[in-house]
Amino acid sequence: MSPLIVLSPEIAAPYRDALSADYRIAARPEEIAGARAVVIRGSESFDAARFEAMPALSLICCIGSGHDGVDAVEAARRGVTIATSGDANAAAVADHALALLLASVRQVVSSQALLRAGDWRSQATRIVSRPGLTGRRAGIVGLGAIGRRIAARLSSFDCEIGYTGRTLRDSPHRYFETPLALAQWADVLILSHRANADNAGLADRKVLDALGPDGCLVNVSRGSAVIEDDLVAALREGRLGGAAIDVFEGEPQPSQALIACPNLIVTPHIAGGTREALQAMFAAVRQTLKLYFADEGAEATSANSFIREE
Repeated sequence: MSPLIVLSPEIAAPYRDALSADYRIAARPEEIAGARAVVIRGSESFDAARFEAMPALSLICCIGSGHDGVDAVEAARRGVTIATSGDANAAAVADHALALLLASVRQVVSSQALLRAGDWRSQATRIVSRPGLTGRRAGIVGLGAIGRRIAARLSSFDCEIGYTGRTLRDSPHRYFETPLALAQWADVLILSHRANADNAGLADRKVLDALGPDGCLVNVSRGSAVIEDDLVAALREGRLGGAAIDVFEGEPQPSQALIACPNLIVTPHIAGGTREALQAMFAAVRQTLKLYFADEGAEATSANSFIREE
């Protein structure tokens, strides 16, 4: 008999149908209790109560590169394996980070709004006198699968690149001990690290002030990486030149204080959401399930999905 699994309601119908060809999909509460695996988004909450409701659970398979919504301590206590999609969506996230950065630095959104309102000429001098991206210092927090791809793309703009993270990489780019030290050096700061409780709120007032009135913050990590009140204040007071974020606290709905900020671009957590990335993530999920159940609990090939901290 094929293994019984649970699928997040957020998983699209075509992917649910494909998995149902190989696995029994639990729907009723009594079925869920006997499920051996669950497939969820990495940011989706999976707390102690959900573990309690699934006593037979042995595998949590996260779509995407993160697993910050999962109570990892409880998983370890229960002997439950956590898996991710590895770097399946890394290129898409890196592309989106550059799109956000360029849109912010070149004020694409605000310029379009002024043009449509017929008020372009009144603001033209202010907009075209701001610094661009070419040749500037770009700091990357987290030089993992996503961060490395961001660095490669920034190199095309002749940027000088620095980074910080838990690990000193074999990289040609300059390493900084802390996010603050990196922000003090950089003109733009891109957050692409794996978010967890240890690095929550790393982009605080000190970091934002270090970037300064010509600086820009981009966040494609998690909303928890930024102290939102500090970001709102920095943008309102002009202490930070601009910000472009794909993630924020209280998803899926940003606070009114946040979206009312000047010089802010917000997208609804879509950085990893391209057709190619979704197909690659789903392929990683299927491979993870196949390898895991083929050899109960054995560590699957890391190239596919089992957690690799970066």
